[in-house]
Amino acid sequence: MYNIHKFYTMYKDYFVDKVMEMKNKKAIIISISAAIVVVASLFVWNFATKTSQDMSGRNNQSTVLLVELTAEEKIYKELTGNLGEAITASEKEKLQELIKKLVEIENNGNDDDKKSAVYKEIIAILDEVTLRSTAPEDLEKYKKYYNLKEEIAKPKINPTNQYIIKEDGSILYMMFEYMDKAPDVPIPPQINEAWEKTKKIIPLELLKNIKRFIPFKADKEKGGYIAGFMSPMGFGESESDWIIGVAIDAEEKGLPYILIHEYGHYLSLKDINHELDGSYKDIKAENCELLQKFIAECLGHIAEEFDNVDKNKLYLFYARHKNDFVTKYAASNLLEDFAESFARFVAGSEVESEILKKKMNFFNDNQDLSAIKTKILKNIENNNVGEIAPVTE
Repeated sequence: MYNIHKFYTMYKDYFVDKVMEMKNKKAIIISISAAIVVVASLFVWNFATKTSQDMSGRNNQSTVLLVELTAEEKIYKELTGNLGEAITASEKEKLQELIKKLVEIENNGNDDDKKSAVYKEIIAILDEVTLRSTAPEDLEKYKKYYNLKEEIAKPKINPTNQYIIKEDGSILYMMFEYMDKAPDVPIPPQINEAWEKTKKIIPLELLKNIKRFIPFKADKEKGGYIAGFMSPMGFGESESDWIIGVAIDAEEKGLPYILIHEYGHYLSLKDINHELDGSYKDIKAENCELLQKFIAECLGHIAEEFDNVDKNKLYLFYARHKNDFVTKYAASNLLEDFAESFARFVAGSEVESEILKKKMNFFNDNQDLSAIKTKILKNIENNNVGEIAPVTE
């Protein structure tokens, strides 16, 4: 407004004199119109400059407005993973048609068999693109990993080599459980050491529903081995009581990560009523609300894609979704995804992809899980255990 006032003051007399001198009415109108145009133009210039400065200031203090994707666009983004521009225009069009059909089924009865048939068609296209766009040496590496995983034997458990976890944190031979006075039989040093290490990682207060400790020797002949496990003692009768197994010959450096991973299984499955196969269909039918919520919020339609993948081609599924899982092991089934993601959350691992950030935020936003993380880290620090080094690929 300062510039307008200055203009008016400077040229006020000039315009008045000119108007008085002009005897032609049209000339008067033209002159006045010209003045109005100049003043108006000057006003617009001032306003535009000021507005531009204001907007520039606001933009520095605000975030970009995000446009929400449609249901179909969101599914396309989830299922195509990191394939991106490797998908041709015709393949994209076909995928969009199939995804549209998928949404229609979901909105009209959500028939699993009909959805499965559509997923098979989607996966066939995605597999073809994955084979074409992924380096052969990477595919071979992924394939070898999943083949090896299937070959690794479950630990051999000796029924007599089980221990009761007492309330004071000590362990007792299970065979002495119902005796009025247990004989004074010392626990073998290697087994007692494995149990003491376990308590140094997972605080005893978090193990209150873990009733049995099973030490075992790892089978290291296959190039990979199972170093720990957790499982319910039974279904129906005592679903809240669990067993923890620890390989007494596991590498000490990897033990914190292994036990945190296994504790993740307990957190996600502690209320189940039967053994799960790791499929989304099975998980949805069970009493495991935390795991169901994790999958729904973090994986979306990738979980249903997993259910319909040929498990002999799991390496192709991982190749296009490797940015969606913290490890190859996490992509082997949905139960392992939760446990691996929880272990990485506790370890404080940095993640980059949108879906991995969702997973870390899922744990971080849950007050109970965040409190558990704090307790585990404090316990590890107090016992000078060292870092939580990821040991799974």
